[in-house]
Amino acid sequence: MKIQTRILLLMVILLCLVVAGITANMFFFERQRLYRTASSRADIIIASIEFAIQESIRTSDEGILLGYLKHRMKVNPVIELAVVNFKGRTIAIGEPKSELYYRTIEVGESGEAITASGNAKPAASGAVSVELGFSKAVLEQLISQDHAALLSRLAAIGLAGLLLGIIGSWLISRKISGPIVTLAAAMRAAAEETASGRADGRGDEVQYLKAQYEAMSEKIRESAQFKEDLLLTLTHELNNPLAGIKGLLSVISDEKLRPGADKMRADCETMSSAVNIMELSLSNTLQMFRLKARPGLKIEEVVLNDLVDSVLRLMGPTAKMRGILVQREVPSDPVRIKGDQELLRRVVINLVSNACKYTPDGGVVRVRLDDSPDSVELSVSDNGVGIAPENREVLFTRFYRAADHGGKHERIPGSGLGLAIAKQAVDMYGGKIWVESEVGKGACFRVVLPKKRSAPAA
Repeated sequence: MKIQTRILLLMVILLCLVVAGITANMFFFERQRLYRTASSRADIIIASIEFAIQESIRTSDEGILLGYLKHRMKVNPVIELAVVNFKGRTIAIGEPKSELYYRTIEVGESGEAITASGNAKPAASGAVSVELGFSKAVLEQLISQDHAALLSRLAAIGLAGLLLGIIGSWLISRKISGPIVTLAAAMRAAAEETASGRADGRGDEVQYLKAQYEAMSEKIRESAQFKEDLLLTLTHELNNPLAGIKGLLSVISDEKLRPGADKMRADCETMSSAVNIMELSLSNTLQMFRLKARPGLKIEEVVLNDLVDSVLRLMGPTAKMRGILVQREVPSDPVRIKGDQELLRRVVINLVSNACKYTPDGGVVRVRLDDSPDSVELSVSDNGVGIAPENREVLFTRFYRAADHGGKHERIPGSGLGLAIAKQAVDMYGGKIWVESEVGKGACFRVVLPKKRSAPAA
């Protein structure tokens, strides 16, 4: 449940309790007022009859009293029976239709009125008495009607108050939760954009922010560990070639130790190979940072024939130093694809460099390019030590380095980023990369890139 909904629900519940309490109190006090009003009506009727009795006594005309009682009973159907005792003569007006509640009025010859309640008739000591029979059913009906009208008014007032309260609660809850909701929405959008849609929409915004904070903390720890591992690896990979270059430069600069032309040419090729290794390590590091930032690809038409040839020229000196034969199997017709040229170049460099590293001296590396209407396939194979089945699962993870033909990791130069970069780049193109290998029979890395690039897998 969202935080705004929870705040709104809580405020509505509190509002309902407040409105219910106010309505109950209003109903209780209004009900008491209705009973007081009904009693006041009876008192008014009795006071008017007392006045009619007094007038009848003053004029000695019972017709005034009887006529007024008939009129009053017609106007007020709550009076069903009136029994008049006028100076010893009893006259009954009306007849009881239901259970009655009696009020008796007695006026003496002096004009003083005495009113009594109950079903018993008063004593005949007065000059004139009137016993009024009020219908309990009619009284209850009138009170029920008043109750119904009261409940309707209270319901209208309560609903109006509840509606206004809900609107106010919604505005207040929106004001309170608005910044949290906005922040959560922004973090959710960022998570969906940068984490391939892994954002979890369950729970309220506070829980989501907590989860995102924990995920962010974990990413920070991973990033810090990644940078530390990268720095250590890069330092190690640059230190060895630099030490070799420094040693060779010292020999060349010393006239006593300076070698002949052939030896110097070989030393220059060695230094060139060392520089290539350093350049590859540095460029792989920069490329890994670039891929982590997930930038937009610079899409353009790339001729893969030319790209493969430029990579082979770059890696040629390194392969030649170790007597590795690089076989080129590329179609004569241009193989074109839409893509990021630098990223594709990095994929080819890393695959060829990886093959050269794990191919023994005097071995063979084959680079093949195949074109089809829907896709392009690049394969780089070698006759090196091969890859064990249990190592294929982690082959494309960062910093993983397989053992060389001697079973030692230390002798293989590289940062362990090449295949990871190749895998991530191919995934960004919606392509596939895999390895086919048997231990002792070399390995063949295959890359298939669609000519119509699809969205990367989530």
